[in-house]
Amino acid sequence: MSENTAHNTQEPSDNPEVQFIDPADPHTQEYLQSDSNAPAHTTAGAAAPHGDEGDHDAGHDEHIHEVPNAIMLIRGMFFKDNPTVNDALKFIEPTFFSLLAAVFMGWIAWKGTRQLSLIPGKMQNVLEIMVDSVMGLIVPVMGEKHARKHLPFLGSLFVFIWLNNMMGLIPFFKAPTSMFQTTLALGLCVFLYVQFHAIRMNGLWGYFHHLMGSPKNAVGWALAPLLFMLEIVGEFVKPVSLALRLFGNIMGEDILLFVFATIGVSMVFIGDIPVPIPLQFPFFFLALMAGTIQAMVFTLLATIYVTLFIPHEHGH
Repeated sequence: MSENTAHNTQEPSDNPEVQFIDPADPHTQEYLQSDSNAPAHTTAGAAAPHGDEGDHDAGHDEHIHEVPNAIMLIRGMFFKDNPTVNDALKFIEPTFFSLLAAVFMGWIAWKGTRQLSLIPGKMQNVLEIMVDSVMGLIVPVMGEKHARKHLPFLGSLFVFIWLNNMMGLIPFFKAPTSMFQTTLALGLCVFLYVQFHAIRMNGLWGYFHHLMGSPKNAVGWALAPLLFMLEIVGEFVKPVSLALRLFGNIMGEDILLFVFATIGVSMVFIGDIPVPIPLQFPFFFLALMAGTIQAMVFTLLATIYVTLFIPHEHGH
């Protein structure tokens, strides 16, 4: 039995990638002995390049897919060797540009409402156009009465998202909505606003009654637990779907602009062109239109989510 086992151990396998080695073979023992006596510095020297390669990869794990912005340039020029500050700047990058958009919104609102008059000035005229545009978007969904109540939130939401989308078209700026943490925060704001006003308009029992499908008979009450669970899941999915939709579209625009800008610059090196060609310029108009549409879609969906909780006797 042992002879058969030894014979099978030495017999080559049909698979060329698998080889069976007999430990009793003198050549095998000689090879293992020479390998165990290998100098330690050889192993350490072989491991060193891998360690350097790992550090090199760790330093370049950030894949650039957008046109560089001001903070990205500052990180690369001044804090490349300081990972703590570099990571901190990277983390606050979308927040910084979102705050710029919020400050600009506040300045426009202050400038336009500082001296209201029957004959509006330029800034007041801009604000009135914006208000009329948002009202034209939400009034057909929830009616004028409820639209006026929710205009401050929905109007601010539309303008803020639109400004964030447009910032990606400004040199050395960044569209914060191309980052998932920004769009998720916007989705959570809509979620909290909808839940708060749903309880305020319907009361706590009316709110849960609505989530159970507003049952009115025995069949409805029998299905109420199932419908309640489905509605709870649906309410938590809504902010995530809002965030993913906005994030995916704006990030896609940034990648598109970056690719064509890179091609335009690379033509200087691979051709006889003395200056870069702004191949991304025609796509600015596409990004302008798509950014506006995405702001409208986000605001319209938020309007629908609020309208779904308006009591039927007051709905339009």
